[in-house]
Amino acid sequence: MCSEIVCDQAGFYKACPVYQLLEFENYTARGHNTIALYLLEGSLTYNQELADVIYKCTTCMLCEEVCKPMGNAVAGLGGYGLKSILDSMIKPFEIEMKPIPSVAIMEAMRADCVERGLEPQGLREAAGRIEKTGNCYGKPAADRTRWSADLNLTIEGETILFVGDAAAYEAPEVAQAAARVLQHAGKPFGMLADERSSGAVLFRTGNLSLGEKMARHNLALLERAKEVICLSASDCYCIAEDWTTVAGNLPFRVRHISTVLADLIKKRHIRFMKSIPITATYEDPCYLGRGMNQYADPRIVLNAIPGLRFVEMYPTAHAAWCCGNCGGVPEADPELSLHLGQRKLPLVASTQASMIATACPEVKVHLDKVMTHVGQAYQVKDIVELVAQSIGV
Repeated sequence: MCSEIVCDQAGFYKACPVYQLLEFENYTARGHNTIALYLLEGSLTYNQELADVIYKCTTCMLCEEVCKPMGNAVAGLGGYGLKSILDSMIKPFEIEMKPIPSVAIMEAMRADCVERGLEPQGLREAAGRIEKTGNCYGKPAADRTRWSADLNLTIEGETILFVGDAAAYEAPEVAQAAARVLQHAGKPFGMLADERSSGAVLFRTGNLSLGEKMARHNLALLERAKEVICLSASDCYCIAEDWTTVAGNLPFRVRHISTVLADLIKKRHIRFMKSIPITATYEDPCYLGRGMNQYADPRIVLNAIPGLRFVEMYPTAHAAWCCGNCGGVPEADPELSLHLGQRKLPLVASTQASMIATACPEVKVHLDKVMTHVGQAYQVKDIVELVAQSIGV
């Protein structure tokens, strides 16, 4: 229900990123849920104006994080680390402490909009590109594995590196770094010769039939897999959560590359050789942090890199502001997406960092666009690039 919140103890400052820019009640979670109630009651009917409001949400889940019962008190006692394990702690007692599912309600309204042909033109075009080429950029499917040309990678295997659209086409340096690090650490893996979009943007924006089509295609290629490693936070969440609506319990485990890197560092399979003398802050991808409760592993990686001075921005972790890259907003409203990213730059500046590290190639691509848009010169790196640089591969 909160449209504004400041809670220094728990690290929260403001609740909804879109509301901070557009300043109308209908862009808050309270506004969204009221709209949903009126739709169910028949007081409102779907139309284009209403659909435009529905597609302004980034689905960043900050509204739900703020709303977790006792969540602020727990975070105040033990920080985001304690809060992130709260659900598993209380599960044996059969206690549920879940907030109103505002994002699921939003996504259900978006599915209604797609059925009525009311989705924004940008999202309709993105869906067309995915259906035609298997990726959201509309680039040739044959070019999807071009990044791996010199790496001598195997096709398929028990462990699969699910590269995703952004790393395959827009940030191939992330895919190359991940492959080299895994090879250097002696972890066997393969890739999919005919990988297609995970469907993440489709599931977030209500295009469920096409999202399920993408999921089924990839699932058929993963029949023998026992582990899938994702580079993209939204892909990781989509595979772990949305694909289960198609396949039920998945026959493989899903892990984000940050978790894999943290494990390899703990086991000393990664040995750093080069110092990276730079001050960096970290941008939490919404669907890795709030979506999958994975805050610690990227920070373990950053803190392990010699020479790198890691400084948190405020707010951070469970309270971090969305950078504007999720929920289909970049396709539906590119200007709003850029403005949301721009809001984060004063937070970065306050850390005196010269680099923004993140754990999602989509976020890297988006933040690079934000830098170009505003003329800022912060470096943006994926954590796997920093690991590759420090181990010299």
